[in-house]
This record gives sequence, C-alpha cells and structure tokens, in this order.
Amino acid sequence: MSLPSRVFKYEALSAQTLRNLKGQVLYFGSPRNFNDPYDCALNPFIKPLSDEHVEEVRRHYLTHERLTDQQRNQFAGESTESLRDMLNRSAKKAIDDAKDDFLNTKGVTCFSEANNDLLMWSHYGGRYKGICLEFDTSVEPFNRISKVRYLERLPEIDVRTILVTNTFNPVLELF
Repeated sequence: MSLPSRVFKYEALSAQTLRNLKGQVLYFGSPRNFNDPYDCALNPFIKPLSDEHVEEVRRHYLTHERLTDQQRNQFAGESTESLRDMLNRSAKKAIDDAKDDFLNTKGVTCFSEANNDLLMWSHYGGRYKGICLEFDTSVEPFNRISKVRYLERLPEIDVRTILVTNTFNPVLELF
C-alpha cells in the first residue's frame, strides 16, 4: 500500500500546540485514553488449525535445534488435538501479551490525507479555529506511517503461518 506524498494533522490552537510546534514535537497519545473503545479493541479471531496444519507445525518444531530431547519427545508424543489446544492457547497468550505491551508502552497519533475536511476541522482543528500541519511522507518518521484499515469483521490470524515462518506481521498490522 503506497503512502500519499503528504499527510496532514489538524490541531486545536493552544499553548501546548504552539510549544509542540516550536519544539518540532508531535504528541503520541496512549491508546488506552481514546474516546472510542473500539479504536484499539484488538481481539483478532484465531483461525482454527486443521489436523494437517497442526502436523505441519509439529514437523517444523521437531527440527528446531534449540529443543531439548525432553521437549522434543513431549512435542512428538502429544496427540493432534492436545497439540492444537496448546498452540491455540499459546497463540492467544502471545497476541494478548503483544496487545498489552502496545497499549501500555506505545503512543498513537493520527493524520489525514486531506487538509480541507470540514469534519476534521470541526473535531480536531479546534472547531475551525486551529491549525493544520503538513508533513512529507518521504522523510522519517512519516515514511513509516500506516493507513488505518476499517474492516467489516475482525481479522483472522493464521497461527500456523506465524509459528512456521516466525513472521508476526499479521499481528503487528492490527496495531
């Protein structure tokens, strides 16, 4: 997904806004303080693992060099159903831990692709009396912004892909 060349940030005019502007500072607020409780309601649906997928994960982990013989024997000896339950519990805990870490340690700020949106001026631009800042997305840190995706349904997380490829991008994209 490509970024627009410019993004905009609407701000109410206040002493803090002027201090931030003078200091070239952007405020990143805690997602825990958002006024919409669904903004960071990050509870993805974990896609059910088929027997074939459970066995794929088992084969993958049995080749891990870091497993002790005891862990390898235990992993090899688990029933498919028991291993599926363990993988689902582990995935849920890992996602919950990542979510809690994000909500407790990260800040969020929002931008717009338009500088002439009346609703944005009303809500974020100090009821039409604020300012609108423009940022070039070809420079740091603005080249790392992500577009918000609004979905009809909660996203599905494929645990198998995460465990086999060790890629957490599907979880990170939630944030």
